[in-house]
Amino acid sequence: HAITLVDAEGGTIVSQGNAEGASREVRLPVGNTGWTLVAQAPVQWLTRSGGRQVVAGLLTLAAVLLVLVAGMLRLRRAMLTDIVSTRDALAALGRDEPVPRIVPRYLEFQPAAADINLIALHLQEQRARLAHLSLTDPLTGLPNRRAFEGHFPQALGMAERQHPVALVMLDIDHFKRINDRYGHGVGDQVLQALAHSLKDLTRRADLAARLAGDEFAVL
Repeated sequence: HAITLVDAEGGTIVSQGNAEGASREVRLPVGNTGWTLVAQAPVQWLTRSGGRQVVAGLLTLAAVLLVLVAGMLRLRRAMLTDIVSTRDALAALGRDEPVPRIVPRYLEFQPAAADINLIALHLQEQRARLAHLSLTDPLTGLPNRRAFEGHFPQALGMAERQHPVALVMLDIDHFKRINDRYGHGVGDQVLQALAHSLKDLTRRADLAARLAGDEFAVL
């Protein structure tokens, strides 16, 4: 902050103040006198008010960055949750295990999640039907030999623990003669009638099964 009046030869006429170091300079001619008014001011990169503005700007920028980072982390966690649940569902499908239902958090995952849930539901229904068919005699609807052999160890264990268990083995007398005389259609009706009687005569806890041909068992 200095002001100086110089003549045409550059000599100082009057001066006030001092601007040391790097400075800004403004020169203004004074009318037709040939004199020049020189104003100087030191270069101030940051005033107090400017410093406050810079600090405020930096703090604002830091706050915005923190908000963005927090939002990105939250978005990442949610997306990872959807991806992990989808991966777990696909892995369960591959292992023939019950598939947990996928509930996506983002709309972008909903179509894929809906397809996977539908596929899982169909596969579970098919597995249930196949399991039922593998353990059921198709003609009589009774459990088959496989189901009987799977249930028998449990009954045997109960008998070893002094629980009363009874095993009834039965077949149809002269069943071959019925087939030969009346045909296999009538023979099938006889088997179905016996199976219906066994269902009516046994309790829910009992197991009536068709082992093979006209051989039946009740456990």
